[in-house]
Amino acid sequence: MTRPRTRRPWGLYALMGVLVFQGLSGLGGGLVLVIDPTGATIGLPLEWLEGSPFRDFLVPGLVLLTLLGVGPLLVVVGLRRGHPWSWQASLVIGAMLLVWLAVEILVVGYQPKPPLQLLYGVVGILILALAFLPTVRRGPWRKPGPPSTRPRDHGGRRNARNHRSQRRLARVW
Repeated sequence: MTRPRTRRPWGLYALMGVLVFQGLSGLGGGLVLVIDPTGATIGLPLEWLEGSPFRDFLVPGLVLLTLLGVGPLLVVVGLRRGHPWSWQASLVIGAMLLVWLAVEILVVGYQPKPPLQLLYGVVGILILALAFLPTVRRGPWRKPGPPSTRPRDHGGRRNARNHRSQRRLARVW
């Protein structure tokens, strides 16, 4: 049985697009760091890790690969299918990305060239901003409330007309 198609707001599509960007970036960067933990392939000096709990980029690469690579892509699948958990998970992804960047800046310092920290900071803020849009927050996963038991008012005119015709019928009988 297929579910009826619901029209999705533009903000939801934008959120899914930003999450796909983050997921693919996380997969790419994480894979490179797991394959080459020295960081030499992408030009990351091991000196940046001095004073940190890491000897090489393996653990940061695994975190990048799983939490900021696979995670956002799973959230996109959830958003696409309308799962209730996916909205909260998108908030978690946005917050995780910002925490990741804050820790990275504390450990290795801000690196202006290339401005990847700035770019992904904007991505994290964009994920949170799009997820908090009212149309995205309501999303297709929200079930409508129970139907109202109040009679519908059609502008008063129709009800008055119906009332008059009922009085006429009462006079006839």
